[in-house]
Formats: sequence, C-alpha cells, structure tokens
Amino acid sequence: MLSEVFFDVETKKLFGDIEGFNPADLGVSIVSVYSRKIDESFSGEQNRTIEGHTVLSVVEGKMQSFWEKDFDESPSLRRERNPSRRRQSLWRRSTEAKYSSRSSAGIRPGYFAKGDKMWPLFQSADRIIGFNSLGFDIPALSPYTNFPFQKLPHFDIMQKVKEVFGHRIALDAIAKETLDREKTDVGINAVYYWQKGDKESLEKLKKYCEADVLITRDIYDYALQNGHLLLKDKWNTLQKVEVDFSYPKDTPTKQAGLF
Repeated sequence: MLSEVFFDVETKKLFGDIEGFNPADLGVSIVSVYSRKIDESFSGEQNRTIEGHTVLSVVEGKMQSFWEKDFDESPSLRRERNPSRRRQSLWRRSTEAKYSSRSSAGIRPGYFAKGDKMWPLFQSADRIIGFNSLGFDIPALSPYTNFPFQKLPHFDIMQKVKEVFGHRIALDAIAKETLDREKTDVGINAVYYWQKGDKESLEKLKKYCEADVLITRDIYDYALQNGHLLLKDKWNTLQKVEVDFSYPKDTPTKQAGLF
C-alpha cells in the first residue's frame, strides 16, 4: 500500500495584519487532511498506465480536520511570538524527551503530544499533496512542528503546473475548467470566520477548508487519469496542460522515517 495525504491550511490573520510576507507569522486556525491508501498491486480495474507510469487505485480514504489546539504541541508555544525563542523551545523540548524505539510509521514514541493524530498522518505518507503548499501551507505550519516538516515528500500541484505552463494559476481557475466546479468561498472569509469565533462561523470555516482539500484531490486525480489539466490563459483561451502526476512503476517502499 502507498499512503497519500491531501491537505489545506487556513490562517488566523491576513498578510495585511502582519509585518512582511512570512506565512509562519499568520498563525494557523485549522488544517483539513484527507488521507487515503493506494493499492500498489497494479491489478485493479481502475489502474492504467500513462507513458509507462502506473495510475493506482484508491482503497480507502478519510477526511479529518484539526484546530490549532489539536496540532500545536503546547499552549505555551502559541504565546511565544519571537520565532527564535519558539525554535529554541521546540529544540529544548525535543532533546529532553527520551526515546527507546521507533514506531512502524517512523515516529518515535513520545515525539508528539499525547492524543495527537495529525502529524503522524503526514509522516507516514508516501506523497503529501497540496496547492501552493510549498509557498504557503508548509511555511505556515512549520512553526507548529518539532521535526523538519518541509523535508517530507511534498507534491505541490501549483508548482507542477507552473513548471509546464510558465506561471502561477489559482486553484479556482483550474477547478472551473477541469472539474466544472468552483471554490465554495474565499480565503479572506476564512480569516473572518476564525475571528468571529462563534459555532456557526467555525463550522463554515471547517467546511470551506475541507472543500478546498476535496477540490485539490479531484484535480490531482483528474491529472492522474487523463495526463493533463484544463485552464484558460491570459487571453481567455482554453488550454490543455500536459502533466504527469503518476507514480513510476519502480516507486520504492517507504523507509522507516526521518529519524
């Protein structure tokens, strides 16, 4: 089995609320994660090949959402506004921990806070799929981790499209032409929902974040099945962008972990 994770991050602030343009300073309100197992036996009817690469069939999948309290190791870390102090605290806490063995997912016992369920999903994944994740989601989440999150096997759809098409394309622009769907809301409202903080607003925030994850997943799957994505250029002309998101047939078995 191969493990894939799709994720999206919503923040507590806008760039206009902070100095500079570092996503790590925005604070994360919620992370939605769709994790699934992929059958690598290559025997299912859904499997096919694209130019020698194999598209794998989905065995099972699950959507989960995590609020800041669910993935930040300690409330005290959220009160540390100085990034350098935060890193020192993370290092101190990790080096003080005593580990005697590794789990099958490559996570040392005790490495994460008790009850934590989100970070192991990322660490056990063979591929972590996001949209603009390299430029935004990963740096936004990195202050909450005590391991090198950016070194995991990330797969940024926007970056892959940019490498072929030549410039950045919004998620909604690809979804409209490729899936005939649109995003359910806009990012600025996600910040307002968090700031309002009432039950109804937080439910809207959760639904919006999860909807973006599903759109990201469906765009990825479309590319796997068809070998291209559809979008419009600056002249409003529909373009077919050839992409290959499939796994090579000789995809290696995941190692024990980072540690």
